[in-house]
Amino acid sequence: MNLDESIRRIIREETQIAPQVLRRRPKIDEMFEHIRGRYTRLFCDYRNPKILLGVLYERTLSDLYHAWFYKTVSDDDWEVAAEYIEKYLIDKYEKETIDLWDKRCKNKTSLSEEELTEKCWKGYTQKGMKTMFGKRYPNCVKKTK
Repeated sequence: MNLDESIRRIIREETQIAPQVLRRRPKIDEMFEHIRGRYTRLFCDYRNPKILLGVLYERTLSDLYHAWFYKTVSDDDWEVAAEYIEKYLIDKYEKETIDLWDKRCKNKTSLSEEELTEKCWKGYTQKGMKTMFGKRYPNCVKKTK
């Protein structure tokens, strides 16, 4: 594909995008960064960064639609615009978000049973583990004299 064909293809694709979307790129960036900031403490709840990115993209598209586009863009135009916005977000933020996830979550491990032994109150000792609400907790019993 030569340069002229590439330019024609890009122009054809961008003319299908609603102008309301193209002129709101700064708002799209602002919305994604806001949502990523809100999800920062939940980063490590996701097994890998691709799942996290999918959630962030979906949430961003939903919020963008309800904030700025539902009155000005038809449903058919929104489908095209949503694909464009998601591609734009992937191109701009994917590497940065994956690096953030790696930095925060890659070496984190869940608490071991030894770390949980310190959670008993003064005057209580741990006698094994118990399961409550699907999680394991130390079984703390009162010390006997």
